Amino acid sequence: MCISSINCYAAKSDTLAVNNNLITKVIKHNTTTSKGKPVVKYYFVYNGNLVSTTKTVVDKYELAKAYGVRIALIIIKNKRIALN
Repeated sequence: MCISSINCYAAKSDTLAVNNNLITKVIKHNTTTSKGKPVVKYYFVYNGNLVSTTKTVVDKYELAKAYGVRIALIIIKNKRIALN
């Protein structure tokens, strides 16, 4: 529940629906942590911008794409794409 209309508006504007047609590429970047442990970072190229995401989101996006269906995704603060 929102305490004030200003807080409600800010919360709504921080999260927007993703248009699946604007995702042009999935990037799986192999890198290492500061301690040398190998990790994989996941990104979407969305509307010409590089946006971070998670392995779970990428796996579900690729599954939906393979079967020709849409997946409900959101973009949070223009920094991260997540499942809706």
